[in-house]
Amino acid sequence: MRLSGELRTLATSMIKICEDLRWMNPDHWPALRNQSAGDATGSSIMPGKVNPVGAEACEMACAQVIGLDAAIAAGAQRSPFQLNIMLPLIALDLLQAIELLANATDLLRTSTIETMVPVRAD
Repeated sequence: MRLSGELRTLATSMIKICEDLRWMNPDHWPALRNQSAGDATGSSIMPGKVNPVGAEACEMACAQVIGLDAAIAAGAQRSPFQLNIMLPLIALDLLQAIELLANATDLLRTSTIETMVPVRAD
């Protein structure tokens, strides 16, 4: 269960990083393109706005990891006499959490961090 807690801690830290990135650079986000609709830059109610979809997707994945940790904790409570009757749930949720965090960190790196351009404040 310690691994799950460590993954939850990482997910919480990543949410903080995403929020910090959003506040640091609100007007210079790279936009992800919607392949089926062409260029999806902007917003339906705010033309010209660029949405930080990479950071937002990362935050959603991290929120899911936090939920998986809660399910793992509940499963660990249902192990009388170390019978581990919830072991399949624990194993599945751990694997999902690891995969989600791996994919989320890669997405954040490629869609946001690597494409950000520092703007000099004068």
